[in-house]
Amino acid sequence: MHYWTIPVGNGVVIRKMLYVGNLIYTVLQAAVKLSIVLFLGRIFPSETFRRIAQGLQIILLLHGTLFIIPFATQCVPVQSIWDRTITDRRCLNLQAVGYSSGGLAMAEDIAILLLPVPYVWRLKISLRRRLAVIALFSIGSL
Repeated sequence: MHYWTIPVGNGVVIRKMLYVGNLIYTVLQAAVKLSIVLFLGRIFPSETFRRIAQGLQIILLLHGTLFIIPFATQCVPVQSIWDRTITDRRCLNLQAVGYSSGGLAMAEDIAILLLPVPYVWRLKISLRRRLAVIALFSIGSL
């Protein structure tokens, strides 16, 4: 079914669901990444790793917190997001907010992916096993 074939009454419900889904996604994205960094901190307990992981955790918390605000208040009044009869509204450029959030999310993903590599590389195991361990950590990027 295409968006333009949905009856007007259902469009309101769908826009409400998209609004709430966007908020939930923003929170869950930060929570999942945070749990991965916390897990890696348990695997690699060195002081340097812990400090880097804490810095990344702060970035993840800030991203999740700061980007929930523009998504939650993308239009004033908020009801105008799903109620198209409200004509006196002011809205953010949600595309710009989405691009900046997505760019930061990609940088976080790369940081999380690369975080364990130096520590795995220093393990006293064969090169083949080190590469296998790095490959296992990299599976999460798929």
